[in-house]
Amino acid sequence: MDTKPILARIEADARDAVADVLKEAEDRVLSIHERSDLQLAQQKAEAQQEAQAESLRLEERMQRLSELETRKELLAAQRTLMNQAFDQALEKLRTLPDAQFAQWLIKHLEQAQGDEQVQAGAVNDGFFTPGFLEKANARLKDLGKPGTLSDMGGRAPGVTGLVLYSQGSEVYCSLESALEQKRLDLETGLARLLFEP
Repeated sequence: MDTKPILARIEADARDAVADVLKEAEDRVLSIHERSDLQLAQQKAEAQQEAQAESLRLEERMQRLSELETRKELLAAQRTLMNQAFDQALEKLRTLPDAQFAQWLIKHLEQAQGDEQVQAGAVNDGFFTPGFLEKANARLKDLGKPGTLSDMGGRAPGVTGLVLYSQGSEVYCSLESALEQKRLDLETGLARLLFEP
């Protein structure tokens, strides 16, 4: 019996089977490449979207930081102008006539307990006479307070007005403290205007 035709047939079948396997493998490789390309394209698109979103977030943060920095610079400029204005105001107020300054101080002494020791400031102290203390005590008595302010002696350096001493505490009744309070009020108002939406 001649086996050649059978062997040829087996060989042809084997070649066909190999060709089918190779074709199937090529198809699978193409399918894998296509899926891989699709996945890469999808990942690239997602990465671009995330990058755009992050870019927008960063831009918004930078904008907010820029606005905050601008506000801080504006506040610093306002504060500088305010400091200059208050310095000029203090210099002008320090030249008030003694009688006018004494009236202002007596008005502010109405908040005192009425039995403190007082020390005049070293700046523009011409108002501080025995008559001043008499008037201040008389006003305090009119308000129902002891009216026993007494002169502690000496002068408080850098103060335009009075320092009141009572039971270990010091209270400044001065142009400097009055202006500082006004400055704090204005700064609070400015900060509210600048930083509230």
